[in-house]
Amino acid sequence: MANDGWLRAVAPSHAYGLLAFAALDVILAFVVIVVPKLGYEGALLVSMTQVIAMLGDALTFAPVGTLQAGFRAYLLGDSAFVALVGIQLAVAGITAAGIAMPHAIRHRFHFDRTRHHKMLP
Repeated sequence: MANDGWLRAVAPSHAYGLLAFAALDVILAFVVIVVPKLGYEGALLVSMTQVIAMLGDALTFAPVGTLQAGFRAYLLGDSAFVALVGIQLAVAGITAAGIAMPHAIRHRFHFDRTRHHKMLP
């Protein structure tokens, strides 16, 4: 979105908002590693908020001098915008599954060394 001159010209707050969404996603990825429970819950909340905001823009917002239908077609025809919506939906699904997964199963996926047990003769 940073390279989309037209979007920056007609709706700069929306263009930079999309960049902020992407940056926030990177931050949340690190939070998931450090504080998993908080990270999962934060990622679910933020991703759903982003999907609603992005689709709300596509369905209702129109920059001055642009028809809403034209702006919607522009956004939904932009592969970067569509990919970002798809990524947000994927993040929401993954985090919802992670939150719903029982604690014991969720922690089985850590990359700890396996313990070697002595074999009985």
